[in-house]
Amino acid sequence: MQYYSWSISDDYPERLTLKFEGPGFLGKSSFTSERRLNLACPIEFSTRYKRGREHILLYDQVVTTVGLAVSPTFAELIIEELSDNEVELLDTLIVTDSGRIRSYRLVNILNKVDVLDERHTQFVHINGVKTASPHHCVYDLNKLRGFDIGRVNGCNTILLSENFVLAIKHAKLTGFSAHPLDPSQISSDRLLRQQSYATLR
Repeated sequence: MQYYSWSISDDYPERLTLKFEGPGFLGKSSFTSERRLNLACPIEFSTRYKRGREHILLYDQVVTTVGLAVSPTFAELIIEELSDNEVELLDTLIVTDSGRIRSYRLVNILNKVDVLDERHTQFVHINGVKTASPHHCVYDLNKLRGFDIGRVNGCNTILLSENFVLAIKHAKLTGFSAHPLDPSQISSDRLLRQQSYATLR
């Protein structure tokens, strides 16, 4: 099965990013910890986006400073296609200059996938934490299976299965994009042995 990295569409507005405002006991790392938050209150976001509330509602996927928020249509598809062990959908309150939006849900990824080929992935140290460089990740072909969504252990990339991507595209959801993993980013022991043999010859 082919896997894709979750992204945003080319026509998504560059300035449309929702700023996380609270609740105050949560930090940005809370949304990348792969743990269920079970919040009783909505997560609040603000934006000074000049085109306003109605233009935001044109997009089924919206970028925030702590992750991706999705429309009711997209949320319904996630509930239908994914296991509740893989994602948690959190209520939000989006405050704009032209009104409030309460219908979007923040996607909290619960599934961490250990799919990197660490021998060939380039790592950097950020604030003392070893992190894979997003543009120099190499994935182990033998580990890319058995999940529909997952945050890659060692970096912040979110991978989606081909089946889930096809379901999203069939629903024609706006703001969404996904990029197939480049063959140069995928390794297997067999391929590496072939490459080594070819080099020796």
